[in-house]
Amino acid sequence: MYNIFLNNKYAIWYNHIITHSQNKARVKLKKDDAHYQYFERHHIIPKSLSGSNDQENLVLLTAKEHYICHLLLTRMCISKRHHTKMLYAFNRIINKSTTKIVNSSMYERLKIEFSIMKSETSKGALNNFYGKTHTPETKLYLSDVCPHYGNDNGFFGKTHTIETRKIISTSAKARTNVPPPPQTGSKNHFSKFYNIIDPLGNSSIIKCMKEFCEQNNLCCRTMIFYRNKGVIPLQEFERPYRVKNIDKKKRCEGYSVTSISDPSGILPSIDQTVTGC
Repeated sequence: MYNIFLNNKYAIWYNHIITHSQNKARVKLKKDDAHYQYFERHHIIPKSLSGSNDQENLVLLTAKEHYICHLLLTRMCISKRHHTKMLYAFNRIINKSTTKIVNSSMYERLKIEFSIMKSETSKGALNNFYGKTHTPETKLYLSDVCPHYGNDNGFFGKTHTIETRKIISTSAKARTNVPPPPQTGSKNHFSKFYNIIDPLGNSSIIKCMKEFCEQNNLCCRTMIFYRNKGVIPLQEFERPYRVKNIDKKKRCEGYSVTSISDPSGILPSIDQTVTGC
């Protein structure tokens, strides 16, 4: 068709759509016209491929035809650079309109090609800045826009001392060697300890409330509910036959629970009974 396109089936289909539209001699009418039909202006040779705005390079297509033509252009370019530009153009069409649908296999293929193309265009000859350098005026402008470079940078021309480098290295290693936080539900998940005083006045510091309640046949929910609220009162229920674990809940009477924050994970150094998970 043209010397920038392959002579494949996609180019044949593209040429057929363009010729079909040109033969119909379509005209754009105003919306209030009785014979109005929606058309979109299409460059036969895209502008990004050095196409012009001349009337011979323009054609009126329906929205469906326009969509198909840009899809075909992604499969019929000889140059890899032109193929890249057509992928960009078709990607803009997809993102611009929600009425044009791409099936799953086509969407996957185009996305893979677009991803590969984006990674390749930043390298070598496909990069628009490949082999070029900034002019002295541009470099001066960049230095003015970014004052933290060059002589305006307070650390310009200086280096860290050996002692400072060791401190920075130690701090960085400490950040990378921090163990991951415990998962929710694990035995080490709790960052608080509990000080529990039983009805006889005996004090215990524990880390796992569930285990303590299982060992003493107590209701864990009741103990947590009255945490930091003083002594647990007598549990009274209007319908005891509908209450679960009623014996464990009544046995919590007289206990008091207090939270003790200890993010370091080390128990307080006091001579008391300690149980944990």
